[in-house]
Parts: sequence; C-alpha cells; structure tokens
Amino acid sequence: MRAPARHGTPPKHSSAKHAVRRSASAKHAPVTAAKAPAPGTGKPPVPGKPARARRLTPDEGVALCSARAVAESLRLALGIRASDDDVLDLYFRTADDPDEGASILATLHAAATFGLAGAVPEYRRGSRPAGSAPPGTSVALILGLELPEGPHAVLATEDGWWSWGELHDPGAFPGAVVEEAWPVRWAA
Repeated sequence: MRAPARHGTPPKHSSAKHAVRRSASAKHAPVTAAKAPAPGTGKPPVPGKPARARRLTPDEGVALCSARAVAESLRLALGIRASDDDVLDLYFRTADDPDEGASILATLHAAATFGLAGAVPEYRRGSRPAGSAPPGTSVALILGLELPEGPHAVLATEDGWWSWGELHDPGAFPGAVVEEAWPVRWAA
C-alpha cells in the first residue's frame, strides 16, 4: 500500500486548478464498474450499462488513459492538440479522484457533451477487428484493454497502438485482451 501524497503537491500532469489529494489505495486494485454520475454534479449521464474504468498510468500520475486516448484521436484526426489542462478537465468530468480512472464510454460521452479543444466526437461501440481502422478514413478505434498491469485504453490506428502519446506495435502489449472497441470520428 502506498503512502498518501503530501498535501499541496498536485499529481504529475496536473495544474494547481486540479490539485487533489491522492487516494491511499493501491494503484491497480481490482476495478469495479464505473459509478453513474451523481445528479447535480455537472457530469453527463452515461446511457446504458456502466462500463469498466480504465486506469493505467505510466508515472503514478492521474489515471487518465481514456482521456489521453480520446485526445490522441483528436490530434491524429484533425491535427488539434488538446492541452494537458484540456485532458485533465475531460478526465475530471468523469472521475472525482486521480486514481479512480474512467471508462471509455464515459470519457467519449463527456467529450461529446462538453467538447475537447473546440471539437466534438461522434462514437458508437465498434465491431471492427482490434488494431485496425477503416482504410482511408480519419476514424480510429479506442480500445479497452485488460493488461497484466491492469485495465488500459489505447488508440488503435493502421500504424499501431498509441499509448500515452507514443506509437507502439500491438505486440508491445503482451497478454493484452481487447475488451471493447469504440470507433471515433471528430467534427470541428
């Protein structure tokens, strides 16, 4: 079990605006289904069955891999780079704690409701093979993976899988099980 963070020290990738106290719980404890947003919190309701929170982070910072994958899809589709603050804002529209993580569905829904860097995604649950995007289109897949290290979200394109801003061969994720896939298309 990890000791709580010092008060006043924001998590990495954070601004003072988002300084929050980190949970003392284990980083990759067993994950339960994402909670429905509380009424009146300003968080969008998520239609359908609650989805699994994706919460892997490479640097013990905020567990915002779903928001990072959505932001990466925007960058590749329209050339718009969401700022770190934009990504944090998107994450905190779906989660209250830096360690909580967020489902891909909740993250896409928040981006569609509130926008991300001035753009709005269109999405629906996908049926395309993992690791591929339709040839010649700007549609890419956000994949929900189960990894030995815990649940994670990546952006799958024809060139490979984007994780935390870096392109990887899908083989770089040994033991990965694709649990869900979301095609995303962006409109400015």
